[in-house]
Amino acid sequence: MPDDVEAFNVPNEADEVEPSHYERWKAVLTPWRPAITALAGIVVVVLVWLAISKLIAEVDYNDVLDTLHATPVWAIAAALGFTALSFLALSIYDLSALRYLGRAIPYPIVALTAFCAYAVGNTAGFGPLTGGAIRFRFYARLGFEPADVAKVVAYVTVAFGIGLAGVTGLGLTFAAHDLADPLSLPPTLLRVLGGLILVLMAGLFAYSAFGNGRIGWRGLSVPLPRPGLMLAQFAATLVDVSAAAAVLWVLLPQTDVGLPAFVAVYAVAIGLGVASHVPAGLGVFEAVIIAVVGRTASVDQVLSALILYRVIYYGVPLLVASGLVTGMEVRRAASGAQASRVLRAGAQLSPRVLATLTFALGAVLVLSGVTPAADQRLDLLSDLLPLPILEGAHFLESVLGLGLIVIARGLAHRLDGAWWAAVVAVGAAVMLSLLKALAISESIALALLFIALLAARREFNRPASLLHQRLTPGWLLAITTVIVTAAAVMFFVYSDVEYSNQLWWQFEFSEEAPRSLRALLGVVIAAGPFAAWSLLRACKGKTGQPEPEEIADASVLG
Repeated sequence: MPDDVEAFNVPNEADEVEPSHYERWKAVLTPWRPAITALAGIVVVVLVWLAISKLIAEVDYNDVLDTLHATPVWAIAAALGFTALSFLALSIYDLSALRYLGRAIPYPIVALTAFCAYAVGNTAGFGPLTGGAIRFRFYARLGFEPADVAKVVAYVTVAFGIGLAGVTGLGLTFAAHDLADPLSLPPTLLRVLGGLILVLMAGLFAYSAFGNGRIGWRGLSVPLPRPGLMLAQFAATLVDVSAAAAVLWVLLPQTDVGLPAFVAVYAVAIGLGVASHVPAGLGVFEAVIIAVVGRTASVDQVLSALILYRVIYYGVPLLVASGLVTGMEVRRAASGAQASRVLRAGAQLSPRVLATLTFALGAVLVLSGVTPAADQRLDLLSDLLPLPILEGAHFLESVLGLGLIVIARGLAHRLDGAWWAAVVAVGAAVMLSLLKALAISESIALALLFIALLAARREFNRPASLLHQRLTPGWLLAITTVIVTAAAVMFFVYSDVEYSNQLWWQFEFSEEAPRSLRALLGVVIAAGPFAAWSLLRACKGKTGQPEPEEIADASVLG
């Protein structure tokens, strides 16, 4: 048939293919996927903390504190060293991704980017998104296109998943005997599972070496890394996961689980935490470790080790990253127009890093509001302050903690309104933390955040209100995770206190349980209406489609 005749053929309506039931359901559910994911995450958080509550039902809070204070200095120093080794190995992920794309960037720049990306991603959760945003802001200044950054994020995510599976397979295969009793499974089954994982890994490597070098699914095909690059990446994952597991292992008490076996347990716990979509895997990771290690060790010692692990492996790198970007911002301001490209690009990492630190410290304020202060500090405050000031400071700082979590999203988007709100809220929180319980370490961390916000003022240059953007389901999940965790911690701390309506009206320096109840109630009351308003408020109107020039400008600005 001639081309001109074929061009005017009109398809018959009877020839159109009806969409399948799967496609119709997919079209209906796709717009609701973020909300469904967030709701599923909330359900997981509640169920996990209920499970943890049963596992630690016989544990006393004071015993956990005593164990925490008795942690040897050498164990803390070793944990810090293993943390540094883990983050050093994490930089290889980005380096491998850049080599996979054929891009050459000096290692110090790659290491700085990777460190900030993982410090933020580990704490905030949703690593591919939060870490990807960090990478985009940095690499875009170095001439990367958005598609290139997306490839880097995809490579890092897939490489971590495959490497984590490989590490788990090694642990199950070579440490099956040590894992059999804690997992209540026969060693033979564990070896078979581990061997199956390693066979699949070997098959992937062989296909990369001797196949056509591409892998695809549903019409999407991507080239596999070269065998040498794949081996180097797996070695980096092995070092990363082993070092991260060693951070917790050196803090744990003596158990029958050796380090090789514990690496496998740790890999499974991390994998389940990532799969749960709960921010930072909070609660999911702890439940797995307590369920496995708690069979052969004191649960109060395991809880103490988990607390220190979160502080050392998550908190310390985030503080260091905040100090780095603040220092780069100060150097950039001092250099003026002569600032190097690295300083200009690195300083612009500060919005995401400081937003994550703001979120983390907001969560700390909420959690500290439901835990008791040391008796010595309360005795000292009782001689210096009237009771209403202490009660008010305790209540207000807990609500401010929730406010900082909400403000953090605006900081991540560089809103000037969020910056002003953060400066005021953090400045007030510094004073309130001293008035409520002489929380020195807490006030120092808040003061450092305050200084960092002042140093990075120029980066928050988007003239928009803090309440201009509604909270996404992911942020609502993060807020819910903090509140549910705070409630679980409060019920654990005061498990020996019998509830009665009179608790709400008890105001004494020594009565900590009523004070914590009121603080948690204040957080819930503040969170409920705000979440409802964020979800139900009317849209202010639709915007037009951006022009190609505007998209290009936005890509450069990040």
